[in-house]
Amino acid sequence: MTLQLGALRRRLADRPVEQELVHGLERLGRATVEEMRGLVGILRERGAEPAPSREPSLARVDDLVADVRAAGLPVSLEISGDPVVLPTVLDISAYHVLQEALTNVLRHAGMPSTRVAIAFDSDALTVHVVNEGGSPPLHPDTGDARRAGHGLVGMRERVAVFNGTLEVGPRTEGGFSVRATFPRPRRWHDEAVLGR
Repeated sequence: MTLQLGALRRRLADRPVEQELVHGLERLGRATVEEMRGLVGILRERGAEPAPSREPSLARVDDLVADVRAAGLPVSLEISGDPVVLPTVLDISAYHVLQEALTNVLRHAGMPSTRVAIAFDSDALTVHVVNEGGSPPLHPDTGDARRAGHGLVGMRERVAVFNGTLEVGPRTEGGFSVRATFPRPRRWHDEAVLGR
């Protein structure tokens, strides 16, 4: 997939907007491959049998939050608006942004009180993670948060694919905030998905 996207990107040299979009997809594909390699490596190191896989989806946000709580992070969850069935790719991307944001809290901030807010609005889906503790170290030149692997770069690319926005950074009152906003597609199903 990434090889084909790379070839397509080179053919779009005279169309910079489309070229940048394809480049983002290409980077996202490569980042996903690296994530898979990392997961396989962890399983090999632990010598464990792979657990039954759960398809990434905001419909399973309660399971994700429960897993993070089991790791020791005190986290609350609030869902506002009318939850709906999202397009699959958007649903998976939003889930991974949330997962990565919570992983960053575990890795960089200790175990601070953390809030997850998911808002289904008429024009957008917003995923917001706020912790009350520390924050990832900031890059001295760019001011972006640093972490091993693709981290925030992957989050930015997942959001950019949908012409969304990602706001990350330390809060003036302490802690760190990650807010991803995905514009609402022209059509998504008006059926409840999270049972709330």
